[in-house]
Amino acid sequence: MMRRRTIGRLAREAGVGVETIRFYERRGVLPRLARPADGGYRHYDDEAVRILRYVRLAQGLGFTLKDVERLLARAGDGPGTFCAVVRETAEAKLAGVRVELRALAEQQARLESFITGCRARSAAGGCPVLADFPSHSGGVHVARP
Repeated sequence: MMRRRTIGRLAREAGVGVETIRFYERRGVLPRLARPADGGYRHYDDEAVRILRYVRLAQGLGFTLKDVERLLARAGDGPGTFCAVVRETAEAKLAGVRVELRALAEQQARLESFITGCRARSAAGGCPVLADFPSHSGGVHVARP
């Protein structure tokens, strides 16, 4: 039996806010339902819950909303094709994460080296970083100890 829900109940079940649902409707991620002729509430079906949960899962994996929209547009391509597109998108996302991790590891090493040097030089007194700053007229003035 298919359940019908108001926007508030849909939001609770999917774990999103009502405004998020309205935003997704405006973007076309979720079909925008017409108001009933009698002026009552719009009612969402099980498919709306599935779509919203899929969006949350995909975003939790680092997919952008644009990625999600592109994938949802391909959902009708058939299970094999759709799965291949999802896998390719996830592989591209993973490659990007690996690049970011390498960059962060390099930044970490630079910061650790900087801090080690800073500790060694500051034992002599004063901040070695401030001692290395060239003086700028009209710029930020830092009083040296």
